[in-house]
Amino acid sequence: MGAPNTTADHGSSGAFNSAASQSAASNSSAVPSGGGTSATSGAPGGGNGCVPAGVLTAGVWDDNRNYDFFDAYLATNAQLDGIPPIARADRAQAHSLFAVNQPARSRLDIAIVIDTTGSMQDEATYLSAEFQNISAAIAAKFPNADQHWGLVAYRDRSDTDPGDEYVVRSWDFTTDLASYQRTIGALTANNGGDYPEAPDIGLATANGLSWRTDAAVARLAFWVADAPQHDQYAGAMAKDFSDARAKGIHLYPVSA
Repeated sequence: MGAPNTTADHGSSGAFNSAASQSAASNSSAVPSGGGTSATSGAPGGGNGCVPAGVLTAGVWDDNRNYDFFDAYLATNAQLDGIPPIARADRAQAHSLFAVNQPARSRLDIAIVIDTTGSMQDEATYLSAEFQNISAAIAAKFPNADQHWGLVAYRDRSDTDPGDEYVVRSWDFTTDLASYQRTIGALTANNGGDYPEAPDIGLATANGLSWRTDAAVARLAFWVADAPQHDQYAGAMAKDFSDARAKGIHLYPVSA
């Protein structure tokens, strides 16, 4: 998901888009975005502005499929506040890792990392309603895949959003899909206060889940959010991306 083609995303800033782009370059080979009906053309600059709350939008911009464009974009926007400090050489190395076919895997660890501040209720509701369809679709296409699902919900720090009920909550991997869906269904989006949130804490928590380490496991994390980290935690975000890559976790940012 590259910053040039954020979807109708309720006003995501360039800083969030660049952070999401950098995480994509560090850890993934294709980046799905959002859910529901597409409100954009799917081409750079194809957004149509903000849409009303309650309308789910989707768009896809895969940085690895047009890496030269992505690299040039970051080169001309390197001074945006809050961009995680990831070296160009590190991005290029990550890109090269996924330029070759990956071996088939028979086991699947998937974590959803979701911002649960007030503007995210639509996305939490969507995930709750669609999770069964998502897991069933995986089972239909890959009937022998052993699915483990984990969940991380985050909001913001108490010093910037003192009214938040929590900063981060996590649920380790489970094979009980009915229980997992109930957990997602119990998520409520609330508060949020200022625009930035604490995805650096959410992603660090996700990296600490009980990921299986054997070679047969595909490790995926979907980061669902509509706001960046606070600028001073850009370095923490870069570390999160690096740690995920070191664990072999493919991190897919989804701009809500």
